[in-house]
Amino acid sequence: MESNASSAEALVTALADVWEASGLSAIRNEADLIDALRDLDAALLGAEGEDIDAAHNRVLAVLDESPDFADKVADAQMLRHLGEERGIGNAQSTPVRLGWLQVLYATDRSIREGDDLDFGGDRGRALRFGVAKIGLPDHHESRERPRMRRRPLGFGRSRKPVITLTPTENLREKVSELAGELPPPNGDEQGQGLEVLLFVHGYNVTFADAVRQVARMAEAYDFKGIAAVYSWPSAGNLNSYVVDSTSVEASQRYFRRFVQILGDALPEGTPVHIVAHSMGNRLVTEALAAGVPLTLGHVIFAAPDVDAEVFAHRSESFPREANRYTLYVSRNDRALGASQSIAGWARAGNSVVVVDGVDTIDATEVESDFLGHSYVFQTLTVVSDIYHLIRNNLGPDDRFGLLPQTTETAQRFWVMRHAAGLR
Repeated sequence: MESNASSAEALVTALADVWEASGLSAIRNEADLIDALRDLDAALLGAEGEDIDAAHNRVLAVLDESPDFADKVADAQMLRHLGEERGIGNAQSTPVRLGWLQVLYATDRSIREGDDLDFGGDRGRALRFGVAKIGLPDHHESRERPRMRRRPLGFGRSRKPVITLTPTENLREKVSELAGELPPPNGDEQGQGLEVLLFVHGYNVTFADAVRQVARMAEAYDFKGIAAVYSWPSAGNLNSYVVDSTSVEASQRYFRRFVQILGDALPEGTPVHIVAHSMGNRLVTEALAAGVPLTLGHVIFAAPDVDAEVFAHRSESFPREANRYTLYVSRNDRALGASQSIAGWARAGNSVVVVDGVDTIDATEVESDFLGHSYVFQTLTVVSDIYHLIRNNLGPDDRFGLLPQTTETAQRFWVMRHAAGLR
């Protein structure tokens, strides 16, 4: 007789086989099935046998609400069991449950040759749009995030995110389509309309890396609107800093054009939250200083690889209608230290730059990886801070773990304490 765990895993494998053959949204009560599978995950990771049984039975109960689909799963489970008894069939890894997310993309990268659409690290000298559908591994912890519950269910054989691209010539039409597919707001979100989260990546980032990053950001921030990314032609190579530095400058006109088209495509008054990281801040700060036809929400300058004086100068021309500008800096950012050595001048992201109209957050005390450059994405302290900034519209004095300080010229900034905001 199969163990409780083996029986449960066999059910999930059979369910995945049938689900993949049936296509997305194979049953009406998909959200309940996702919750039940998350409960089963939690039980398999540490609960007693009785809890595994209860979680297993809950999955079966949800399937029973769609009898035709449940019969197919039972048949698949039986066929797989008979095949194993007779030594027929190949051993397969346990399927990975995925949550599907659609990301609006714009890029001036070159198209990479191949059967499937993909973008490389060379300059494309043209602006292209589309939608990237990405499947991120779904976790049982996501039960605590109501919006995550409503992402379409899928399955894969690898924990590496799956990405498929669909190009479009009509950005307005695609924005309308994506907006129509968003889940309805929860009870506490009534009155909140469409929003956009736009990510502009930094140096040493491939197109796929950029799509994965904005998808993970949307997940971490429990973002309810359209996730979007602008991907300029970074070579995606650690040794290509100078190449990337010139390529990002060449992308400025394409990025400004994209912002214009995006502004025309969105319904009037749609807030656009922008998160720019590292070298991507060169595009964003230049565009902001020149003026953007967007309704700006929160604009976040994360570890900007921009000359500190240039940043301060450009900030004087930033549109004042934005909800809030926030600058995250760290003096432990080794990547920006190397950039400073090359450029000969301090970067806005590794010195405490304090300018009017921008909230400066000093994250030097926050632990990060060796380079100390990706703390905005990797450190829960900072992720939580951005969550409360975007989701709850809280200023620095109202966010947990930020200690107000003043410069010698009496300008305010905030120091982030390690482990702040972990909830």
